[in-house]
Amino acid sequence: MFNVGTGHATSVNEVAAGLIAVLAPGAAPEYAPAQAGELRNAIADPSALAAALGWSPRRGVDFTDVVAFWRDRIAEPRCEDHPGAGRSTA
Repeated sequence: MFNVGTGHATSVNEVAAGLIAVLAPGAAPEYAPAQAGELRNAIADPSALAAALGWSPRRGVDFTDVVAFWRDRIAEPRCEDHPGAGRSTA
């Protein structure tokens, strides 16, 4: 199992700004007190993947791509979305 990322920190504010720019341009984030256990930023270290497969990131996060991926994923019908899915008929 590998971490896949840029190796650079991405703050919650950067993620919010990127998503707002795509989903609600001009909107302002709403802030609330931090909750116990919340991360201030996240860094995925891709060095093991680079060592094993020679892969390295070529670009940062493009939130337009992220939103498009999730919109497509949500739109795809999946078995669990249909009545009776996963239930035995026996």
